[in-house]
Amino acid sequence: MQIEYLSPDHAAITDPSISADAYCVELGSANRIFVKTFAGFVGCGFFDLVVFERLGIPAAKITGISALEVRLKGSVRRGNTGCRSVWGKIRCNR
Repeated sequence: MQIEYLSPDHAAITDPSISADAYCVELGSANRIFVKTFAGFVGCGFFDLVVFERLGIPAAKITGISALEVRLKGSVRRGNTGCRSVWGKIRCNR
C-alpha cells in the first residue's frame, strides 16, 4: 500500500485492490482522520456511525490513531450495518 501526500492534510492511498483519499484535520489537541473509498468511509473516534447508518453509507471506526500512516495499522472497533458487506475481511462489530 502506498501513501502519496497531495497536501499536508490530504493523501492518496493506492493498493492493487483499492484507491482512497485520506484526510487528517488538526483540531488542537487531536486530529480528525478519515479515509474515503468508492464504497464508504473509515475514520477515527470522531465518527458518528449512527449518522452514516441513517444515510445508508457503510462506515467503520478505528481507534489508536493520530496520523494517516498510523491509520493503516489501526484496529477497527465498530462498524455500521453496511460495513461488513463492503469490508467483509475486517471485523465490523456494532
